[in-house]
Amino acid sequence: MATHVKLRLGLALTALTAALGTGTAQAQSPMIYAPGGGGIDAPITTNLVSKLYAVDVEGEVYVENSGLIIPLAAREIYVAQGSTVYTSEESTASLVISNGTGIFLSESSRMTVTRAEQEPFQGERSDMINEPSVSNIQLKHERGVMGICTSRLLAGTLLEVVTDEFTTRIVDGKLVYERGPEGSSVTLVGGDASLQSGQIWYENEGRDLKVRHKLFFPADGSEPIDTELSGQELAEMEGIVTIACLARRGVYFDVLGDPVASDIIDTPDQAEGITGTPTTPGPGGGGPGGGGGGTTVEPPPNTVSPANIP
Repeated sequence: MATHVKLRLGLALTALTAALGTGTAQAQSPMIYAPGGGGIDAPITTNLVSKLYAVDVEGEVYVENSGLIIPLAAREIYVAQGSTVYTSEESTASLVISNGTGIFLSESSRMTVTRAEQEPFQGERSDMINEPSVSNIQLKHERGVMGICTSRLLAGTLLEVVTDEFTTRIVDGKLVYERGPEGSSVTLVGGDASLQSGQIWYENEGRDLKVRHKLFFPADGSEPIDTELSGQELAEMEGIVTIACLARRGVYFDVLGDPVASDIIDTPDQAEGITGTPTTPGPGGGGPGGGGGGTTVEPPPNTVSPANIP
């Protein structure tokens, strides 16, 4: 991994840690953007539409949906289905889908939410570890580097990441996807995921991905290359998924009003459907457990192992 990429990762981790640990992310009713409906603030119809929350944005990052392109703004919430997020050079984004999956996009990366369906949230939720409801999510990784960190997914949930070379199904875990002109790769840092399709099916060890291994699919269609990560490579992959895991802890999703209503959303205060509240230190955060007490997120030490992040 190039030195400037490592620097961008370090800066992204520092910025995200500062936002979560010092209260930069103010608890507020976020704007709900409805791309493609006639304007940025156009009303949308919601039937528990999955949402995409931007926890932290560094540099120039954009979100596109139905022909509308706008700058991605931190601490604001977007319709997930059909949204494409892409980062420019020296830019990064930390995102969370409303099923609790954290995503980190490094510089010059592009990701599209090709499918986003979510059932009504479970009642009496009081934690950010378990998925709030059964979901059906598919992400397409198109270029660059993308880190994934899931919540504890519920039985019946389907979470897939696809590229032009392969499709993976994630049961639980922390993964890094890389894609460039030479091909695509997936690294399972921890957890459980499987290869569902590819140029050839990965049969020599079954279709389950191996922890701490990188599976590379050459763009020319030749046989995938499986390599075990060195200590340095593993540390680099852990750094990427750590940011995704911290992002996942940066927002608490809840439902306003009737979760299956189809009323028009006019303003954030009148919104019905999924909304996200930043988790900030101190009172008034309105996070898990109710009572407006908020959720305290302590800044991590300089070195954070993704294994220690729930």
